Amino acid sequence: MSRKTTVSGKVSLGENTSTKQVIVKPVESAIRILRLLGNSGRPSTVTIIARELAINTSTCFNILRTLVASNVLDFDADTKTYAISTGAIGVANSAILTGGVAGEMQRRMEEVAHRYGITVGLWRRVGEDRVLLVWLVESPTAVRIMLRLGQRLPLLIGASGRVMCAFSKFDAEEIERRFASLRWHAPLSLQQYLSEVAQTAQQGYAIDNGTFIRGALGIAAPIFERDRSVRSIVSSTSFVGQHDSGDVNRIAEEVKRLGADLTRLLTEM
Repeated sequence: MSRKTTVSGKVSLGENTSTKQVIVKPVESAIRILRLLGNSGRPSTVTIIARELAINTSTCFNILRTLVASNVLDFDADTKTYAISTGAIGVANSAILTGGVAGEMQRRMEEVAHRYGITVGLWRRVGEDRVLLVWLVESPTAVRIMLRLGQRLPLLIGASGRVMCAFSKFDAEEIERRFASLRWHAPLSLQQYLSEVAQTAQQGYAIDNGTFIRGALGIAAPIFERDRSVRSIVSSTSFVGQHDSGDVNRIAEEVKRLGADLTRLLTEM
């Protein structure tokens, strides 16, 4: 029988368990599943998930079904695969952006979107080869290019890809390998791409004038982490020809300033 002791006016029966770590296995498995899908950036089946995480397949299926019902995972009935949902993105944003940061980010992004009639998005690198759209302010114009939260793009494609390439430590061989797998509506050479990446590093923003998606003008700028690495990018999307060259340059500078503002907001939290 445990001996009763009194410490600082509190009664303790035997072992003090206040600092003992408690692991609830299904909760731990759910977190591991979310990390796996978030890091990979790709949908996956229950069989693959269970095998990679060494979880019983039946248990894994029940956890996945619960996460779908909770709107943190999406299930594709055609491919029988699971992927991170916009609900999970909302939860993550709420957890990360505290103390009025979310409101300030929304205000600044809306300001730019409404001033120029463009869609403004915030992309976050997930896994080794994708970026994920985690925040979106749509263009106020009646006709606009539609994006959706949770949309994924190859890491080095478009304006955001040029930014990621310019501010990441990829060697020439890796860039060439990644570039070879990209699909452009208006193909460009690796030499031209590298020239535009160098220009991006110099001017602090990138412009894709319809090479990634025909008819779409993409502009992107980096958001720096505390260690000056880049895992997030702010972008604008509009139609090619929607703005004259002067406005395009002004939008590019505005997106660059927005990237600097979001860097300050996120690193000073």
